[in-house]
Amino acid sequence: MASQERVVGRHPVCLAFLQLLSAVAETFVEEVQEDFLACLVIVLHDIFPLHHQWPYVTVADRELIAHHCLLIFHKLVTLSKTFNPQALGSCELCVYSLLHGDSGQALLRLILAGEASVTRAIEFEGSQQSDILLMSVRLSFSLLNRLLLLGAPVASQSPLEKRLLVSPTQSSAACVVTSLAHFVYLRFEPRLCTLALQLLKRIAKLYPMSLLACLGGVAQSFRDQALLRLGKLTEHVRLKVAILQLLTVCITNQPGVSQLFLGGGDKQDNDSLSPCLESVLKILKIKKEGVYYCPSDLHEASVEVVHAIWACHQLRAMESLKKNKDFWNLLCFPLLEKSVSSQDVLLGAFILRTMALELYHSKKSVDPQLKSIFEQADKEGLVKDWSKLVHSSLPQEEDMDCSVDLLNTSNIKGSLSSAIFLLASWRDLCMVLAKCTHIKLPSSAKEAILRDIIHSLKSVEVLEKFRISILLSELYLILLNQWGSECPSAITTWCKSSEHLFNSLASGVTALHPRLVLWTVAIASSTARALKKNRRKEPTDGFHLTDVRHLVRPLCQLLKYYCRKSMDELGSSNLLSVEVCTALVVLLRDVLTVEDIASSCFHTLQEFLVIPVLADLLFTSLKVQKDYQVAAVICHLFLSLASITKFADELQGCGVVGHVSSVLSSCYAKDSCKGWPQVYQLFVQLVTRLLHTLRHFFVEDAISFVVLHLDRLHSCLTQVRRNPCNVEEALVTCHLVFNIVVLRTSWVSDGPNPMTTLMRGVSSATSAAIAYLCRPSLLQHLVEYKKGSITKAVLEEEEGHTKRQLSTEEVRDPSPQLLEAKTKLQELLAICLICCQQFSPGVSEAVSDQGLDVDHWQPIVRLSFASPSLEQEDALTFGTLLAAAQLCVKSLTKTDRMQSPALGTKSLVGGSCLTRAERSLVLMVLEVSLSISVSQAILYRLLPTVPPREKQFLSRELGAEMGSVKMQVQRHLRRGTPASPSSTRSSLQVSLDPSSEWSLVQLFINIVDKVFK
Repeated sequence: MASQERVVGRHPVCLAFLQLLSAVAETFVEEVQEDFLACLVIVLHDIFPLHHQWPYVTVADRELIAHHCLLIFHKLVTLSKTFNPQALGSCELCVYSLLHGDSGQALLRLILAGEASVTRAIEFEGSQQSDILLMSVRLSFSLLNRLLLLGAPVASQSPLEKRLLVSPTQSSAACVVTSLAHFVYLRFEPRLCTLALQLLKRIAKLYPMSLLACLGGVAQSFRDQALLRLGKLTEHVRLKVAILQLLTVCITNQPGVSQLFLGGGDKQDNDSLSPCLESVLKILKIKKEGVYYCPSDLHEASVEVVHAIWACHQLRAMESLKKNKDFWNLLCFPLLEKSVSSQDVLLGAFILRTMALELYHSKKSVDPQLKSIFEQADKEGLVKDWSKLVHSSLPQEEDMDCSVDLLNTSNIKGSLSSAIFLLASWRDLCMVLAKCTHIKLPSSAKEAILRDIIHSLKSVEVLEKFRISILLSELYLILLNQWGSECPSAITTWCKSSEHLFNSLASGVTALHPRLVLWTVAIASSTARALKKNRRKEPTDGFHLTDVRHLVRPLCQLLKYYCRKSMDELGSSNLLSVEVCTALVVLLRDVLTVEDIASSCFHTLQEFLVIPVLADLLFTSLKVQKDYQVAAVICHLFLSLASITKFADELQGCGVVGHVSSVLSSCYAKDSCKGWPQVYQLFVQLVTRLLHTLRHFFVEDAISFVVLHLDRLHSCLTQVRRNPCNVEEALVTCHLVFNIVVLRTSWVSDGPNPMTTLMRGVSSATSAAIAYLCRPSLLQHLVEYKKGSITKAVLEEEEGHTKRQLSTEEVRDPSPQLLEAKTKLQELLAICLICCQQFSPGVSEAVSDQGLDVDHWQPIVRLSFASPSLEQEDALTFGTLLAAAQLCVKSLTKTDRMQSPALGTKSLVGGSCLTRAERSLVLMVLEVSLSISVSQAILYRLLPTVPPREKQFLSRELGAEMGSVKMQVQRHLRRGTPASPSSTRSSLQVSLDPSSEWSLVQLFINIVDKVFK
């Protein structure tokens, strides 16, 4: 060929060689054959790029060589799932050479010369040469379209793509886009015009270039010609479809061309439809009335244009279309027919999503025509048919979903992509309807929708297709949360089906996509919470609440697998399995607490080693400091189980506390994120719960934990004085201290006693809490202006008020932040006082006939009656305890002074009426503070080491303070009783019911009167 034919100008061998390759090309599309690849390289590098430079005796030979080369390439370049740019095959070799080699430039030359080729074909019309010329142009268009599609995923642009994207203003060379646009005028060959428009659509979709700029001055004439051919009844259907598809892509990706088509002419009236929209409505009207034949693909393309307008929120076009009274009927009539279940899948998807978008954008009111569509559908029960259409379109073949990448849609082909799009559109519509206040679906329709979703999820074929099953699970979860109260049967239906579904998930756990498990678990969690909220004890439709125990076994199987997988993923950036594990732990906790079935499920959890595996995951999460959510939910689960003795024994036997305590300090490190301190607090609560359940058997483990984290436990108690806003950790710590103090006789400390350090912190927290509660204005300043320092706040308060020992004036209109802070401080004060009470003798023991063993007790209260201070670290004093008592008495008696029982009792936290629990808490603080004061005062009186002068000082001051409390209590008790002539200032005693809430307080007052005279 090189030595003879290219010299003489006759090419019989070359043509025969190309015909042979063309005949066998389809055989080697997927099969790798070295001899064929060598021949293909010759065609790509020697024949096709240079054939136009060869001498020809017959000009037709050049066209035949180009035609055979294009035919070979077209047979090899196929849109196959097996295409891999990194592989070495005939298709991959062809694509790479055409994109990066000289063959691609030769292909562009043929496309640019397409108009001339068509002109010559018209001259030779009816001859073989004419057919070859037209076929070559069609092959070049189709081949370039496929090349652009296969080359799009590559990040860097190839030389072919760079040449393709050159606009007329950037180079003097011919513009490919302009050349393709000229084919819209071609009426001799409609297929060429269709291929040219499809190629323009591909360019507009894949590349960030302005088609309007490339079209330049021919843009308006191109639009007019396209709309002219779109409006003709005799035009080829495929050409009309290509025009509509180009318009759809331009609406999405080319705003310039979109405005050119949708805006109409320069003098277009704003109230009238543009010619483009008129043509679309005309097609819809023809399809509905059936006067002329309208193919389904043309109807679908028209509806897709409308959908693109709503999806891209083309407001002007939307308003123009909605002004047409028949628009919604023309658009939605396929879904209002009795044969709705047999409608085209994509057509139904576009209509449903357009309706969903319109409802979503309609904030205040819904278009009356669209509302009438839903009313008609409701009246005729068509919503159920829409649901049937969606679920009947789901594919049933098992091999259609081969990818698990949710974001990769490149290898979804055929009916699967249509089914997913229809399902996604149905999901969007249902989500909007669930929150739309203008359109209400009947309960029967809602139950039918939920029932169809459950039926599809139970299908094995659907469950194996991860995209579809994930969409179904997502939709069911959203609708269940919105419609669960209106459709109680849906919860029962799910519960009856959940066992089968979770068993299916557990049996194929290694092959499932984690996101499918995540959504399914989320649905089950919502159902479990709804069951706990309703608390129906009687069976409903054959289902009892205790039947949820059947979910525990598959849950344990899933949890065991994903826990081990999560421990591997915590070291990487992909934490999807960790999210699944978090959801599974939450669901397991919800299921175990539905009807307190945890005890009956103990052996199941033990069989699958749930507690040891979760403990290892908790340890790993704390060690690598990743995903505090999973650590938090594990602690919550352990907390719920620790109240049961056998689970507490299991937690202790697995060494959870000792294993995790070694890495727990990372939670409160300076560089830890916001969520880790909460994990630390939860773990402290877990230690407290285990100690409360196991008592003496867990004391050593609890003491080891306290010794390991003693500095943190002590610092959080002393931090209350510096920052009253963060008392949560102090509350948790005080509960732990109380449980240890109660069992302090069960252990002996060899070294320094950690309880001494903790009780110093408890005393500091007690005085700080009382000091803040006595100064509500200061507390409000610190709560609402957290950036200010405490010293500055104290100075401001002292400057604004006259000097006094106790500032208990309530803040007018306290903020929610202040009320919350006061409530927490009151709870902290109560638990701190109870801790201190454990180290003080009881009042009954102190005043008994047997006497008090003074060698067994040590004073814990300093002999001082000064007001509680915030400027220095004060220990617990008599002044602090009596200030707390005064505050409680004032809180309990304040509203009684108003002589209005309807107003209720003002709380210690201020501004709100005391509930029964709050009143009990205030009374407890009052009684405990007085109990400690009286018992410690008696202890001081009996201690021989206390000087007599201090004892006299104690008697005088305590008597005066208790006299003040006595006056307030007696005044409160006398209020409302009939006046008596015998009542005098010196006689303040009132007969008291022994069952009264004030009886114990009155007893303390009487003891002080008699002991400290």
